[in-house]
Amino acid sequence: DLISLRKIDSGLLSILVGDVVGHGISAALIASLVNVLANKNQEKNGLFPKRYLEILNTEANNYLPEDYYFTALYGLLSSNNNSTKFTFSRGGHPYPFVYSSSEKIAKIYEIAGTPLGLMHNLTYEELSIDLLPKDRIFIITDGFIEVKNKNGKLLGNKNFCNIITEACNQNLTLEDSISYILNKVDEFSIDMPADDDHFILAIEINSN
Repeated sequence: DLISLRKIDSGLLSILVGDVVGHGISAALIASLVNVLANKNQEKNGLFPKRYLEILNTEANNYLPEDYYFTALYGLLSSNNNSTKFTFSRGGHPYPFVYSSSEKIAKIYEIAGTPLGLMHNLTYEELSIDLLPKDRIFIITDGFIEVKNKNGKLLGNKNFCNIITEACNQNLTLEDSISYILNKVDEFSIDMPADDDHFILAIEINSN
């Protein structure tokens, strides 16, 4: 997995979460290479999520070995003048989930995007979400939504989103909400082997 959080400026945080296709030493080496490319790209295109993924895809096609590719979600969390926004692009990565503290429900924010490294000259979409204090952002890797129960049923985006809503509506701290989510996913997939890593990043918007 690829995870990078970087404070670009006061009130501006960049977020990169990625997942290289494959496991083991080879995937780990590819992840290291992608991390180098991502850091290089950050300096020139870090303020523009759409552009960031488009250039990173070009670099991935130029430098990654054949048959290797990765998913990625890149976003900017910006806060100024009592306004907070999350602007992101994604390439084949699971959608972000955002819990609205005013509506008391989590939502899936869907935009299209092809995994990076598969082909040249790809374009990506970009979406901005207005956020309020106590709203929460959840970014995951696909290990969560692809777990199966004993009947072979996938957890999926909708069920995972419902679990986030349940967790956040119990007035738990952010840390305890994550624990709740992890326990619920484990309950769903009890006695089933995990096929992939699980990573979750949770961010709560404060009132300052």
